[in-house]
Amino acid sequence: MLSFHREHDFVLFQCFDAEKVSLAGIMAAKRAPTAFFIFSEEQREATRAECQAQAEPRVKVSVGAVAKAIGEKWRALTDEEKASYKEKVAERAKALASAAADSAPAAGVALPAF
Repeated sequence: MLSFHREHDFVLFQCFDAEKVSLAGIMAAKRAPTAFFIFSEEQREATRAECQAQAEPRVKVSVGAVAKAIGEKWRALTDEEKASYKEKVAERAKALASAAADSAPAAGVALPAF
């Protein structure tokens, strides 16, 4: 059984076919990540391992230290190297747009104005 904490959630949920779209799917982010976020996703594990190798034994590397190292790597990239990540952004944006079109409410269903 679904429970709603606010009336807004219930009204929004009623506008969609519950079998096709979940409430979590409606509330999910709908934008593609930036080129930097895609780069950081790909580089995070390797960078964490590099930072851990430079740290003292038995000392856990902080998230901030890893993020700082990833940022330094991003700034060191050339525009040509960054272009490949921008292409990945476009691919993810297309995928999100097609997913959003698939989960759109049925024609004729009016969304409430909030």
